[in-house]
This record gives sequence, structure tokens and C-alpha cells, in this order.
Amino acid sequence: MSLQRFELNTPFKYGHFVPKNDKGRRLVIPDIHGCKKTFEKLLEEIQLSKEDYLFLLGDYVNKGPDSIGVIDKIIELIEEGYNIFPLRGNHEQIWIDKIKTNKKLTEKQKNFLRNLPLFYELDHFYLVHGGFDVRQTNPFLDTKSMLTARYMNYDARTFQNKMIIHGHTTMSLPVIEAQLKEKRSIISLDNGCVYRNSLYEGNLVCLNLDTFELHIQKNVECIP
Repeated sequence: MSLQRFELNTPFKYGHFVPKNDKGRRLVIPDIHGCKKTFEKLLEEIQLSKEDYLFLLGDYVNKGPDSIGVIDKIIELIEEGYNIFPLRGNHEQIWIDKIKTNKKLTEKQKNFLRNLPLFYELDHFYLVHGGFDVRQTNPFLDTKSMLTARYMNYDARTFQNKMIIHGHTTMSLPVIEAQLKEKRSIISLDNGCVYRNSLYEGNLVCLNLDTFELHIQKNVECIP
């Protein structure tokens, strides 16, 4: 289940183990939702390098103004040699389910979407878009929960005492910051990037897994 980095022709697996990065940072960005300009602005802010590992928690498409642009930006980063680890979100699954009839997508874009995994396991973390259902015999094969779960229970034995980092469920910025400060077992990073008129939402965030520093980028898109 090991993976050094995501390649466009990486065959689909439910999950991958990613070894610790000894050279660069391990960074996590949740739901981008078609906000390409905000994503690019955040990448500039964090000064992403080719020694970093960048984990993306899914939901690159829908809601925002440039879904295809976000997909193409991720593909561009991969092709340029950046260590990108993208996950599948429920909105990617919607596109995948209609992929045969979507004539707007190139074969490269379709291949990218089809091969997105559902979770990553790290030394001290599990990364997933939605969540895990510990009531299942094997939560790591439960596609529906990994894509759509809003609430989950934590089981130390199932998750080997590893922290779960997920997106999908929008949380206010003070709640996200409190979760990080307390180092809770389950942390939601989705601050509702597209909700730019909300007082405590409307940001795309990036978490450094090694320092727990949170970078916050206000939405810069032109959204009606």
C-alpha cells in the first residue's frame, strides 16, 4: 500500500501508505471547490517546493467558478514533478459516475479522476475526504463513508491511535483552530472556501502536519 507520490497513471486503490518526508514539509489543503485563483494564491503563500508533500483532501470541483482549472492546476503540478497526493471527494465521484457522457473532459482529466484514492495513511495520521465508519467490518473499504460521512466516532484500536484529518464538513475558523490547538483525534479542515461572505468561513486553509501551523487564504474569486 506504499506510494511515493501520485502519478497520473497510478492505478486506483482504496488507500496508500505514504512514508515520512525527511526533506520537506507535509502540507494538507481541503476542499478547493473550483476556486483556482484562491488555490494558486495559497500555493504562493506557502511557497510550495518540490521537496514538500502536498496532500489534497478532495472536492476540487463544483460550487466555484473554475472546476476544470483546478483539475488542470493539480495535473500541472504533478507533471512538473511536485509531490502531490490528491484524494477523491464526493464531488469528484459525481463527475466519475458521469464520466462516459462528459465530453468536456480530456482523457488526461478523466484518467486523473478515475485513479484518485479514498484515503492516505501516514505515520501518525489518516487523511480522508469525508470520514470512516468504525461500525463497518473494514472501515477502509467503506466507500460511501470515506466520501460523504459528516460525523464519525473515533476508535483508537482501528486507527492505531493516529489522528484523522478530513474535509467535507465545513467548520468555522475558530473551531478549526481550537481542534488544532487541542490536537483532537479528529480534525476537520474545511472552512468553506466558497462561502466568502461568511464571517468565520470563506477561507482556503493549509495545515503543516509537522508543526501544526495553519496558513489561511481568503477567497479571491469573483463569485456572484
